[in-house]
Amino acid sequence: GAGAGAGAGAGGVLAGGLTAEEIGEWVGSSGLLSLVVTHSRVLGAEERAVLAQRQAVAVNIDLQQALVDLQGDCAQCLCNWIDLAPASCASFLNALPDSLLAPSAANALELPNPLSGPHLEAAEALASVTSVLLAKAEQASPSLLSLPPSAQQALALWAKDGASDALRISALTGLKHLGKALRDPEANGAIGTVLVQAAQAASSVIVAAEAVNAMFDVYAEDDLNQAVLVPLRLLECLVAFQGPFKAGAAQWLKDHKEAARHAPEIRAQASTLKEVRANIPRFIEYKHSMGMPLPAPA
Repeated sequence: GAGAGAGAGAGGVLAGGLTAEEIGEWVGSSGLLSLVVTHSRVLGAEERAVLAQRQAVAVNIDLQQALVDLQGDCAQCLCNWIDLAPASCASFLNALPDSLLAPSAANALELPNPLSGPHLEAAEALASVTSVLLAKAEQASPSLLSLPPSAQQALALWAKDGASDALRISALTGLKHLGKALRDPEANGAIGTVLVQAAQAASSVIVAAEAVNAMFDVYAEDDLNQAVLVPLRLLECLVAFQGPFKAGAAQWLKDHKEAARHAPEIRAQASTLKEVRANIPRFIEYKHSMGMPLPAPA
C-alpha cells in the first residue's frame, strides 16, 4: 500500500522486521499482485455488456461506478508497488506491459472520445499506472520501455484530447519518460509531434505548461537537434506559443494567487508555470546557439 515503503529505502527494514524486498517478493508470489492487476484493467466490450445486464437487475447500486472505484484503488496500489518494487520482482514488472497495459489500452480506445464519467476515471487510473511504470523503466528497468502500440496510441490520444487535465498530464508524463529514453529519430519524432500538438491544443494553461516542460526534458540534450527538432520546427512553434502562454500564465497566477498560499497543489502548479514561462526564451536562445534556425521575422 501507500505507506509500505515509508521510512525505508530499497532493502530497508519495515514494520514487522521484513525488508522491502521480502514484502515485494511475497506480494508477487502470494498472488495478491496478480489480483490487483486484474482489478486494475479497463473492461472490454463483452465485459461491459455483462455489466450492463447485471446493472439492469441490481438494486440501489451503481455497478459500473463501484468497479471503477475498485479499479482506481487497485491502480493506486499498483503505482505504489511499482515505485518500490525490488530488483527481484523484475519479471513481474516486465510482464505488466502485456498483461495490463496492452489489453486495457486497447479496451479504452474502443470507447467514444472524449471519455466521461466512469470511463474517464478508468482511463485516468490506467494513464497513471503507465506513467509510473515508464518512470521506473527510465530509472532502472529499460526493458519496460517496449510499450505496446495500443498503450502508446492511448497516451498520444489522451495527451492531445484527454477529457480532463489529470488524464492529459498523466499521458504527457508517460510520453516524457518514453521520449527521454527512445532516441531513435523516427520514434522520438512521433513523441515530439504529440508534445507540440498537446501544447497547442491545451485549453488549460496548466496542461500547456506540462507539455512544454516535457519538451524541455526530452530535448535537453542536443543529439536530436537536426534529426528531430528542425523538421518538427520546434523553435518556430515555441516562438509563436510563448506570447499567448505568458498572457495565460499571468492571468492564472493572478486568479490563483490567494489559493496558492494555502493549497500545496495550487502552489506547485504556480511554481511550474513560472518555471516554464522563464525557460521558454532560455531554451529557444540555447538551441539557436547550437545551430537551430529561428523563424524569420514577420
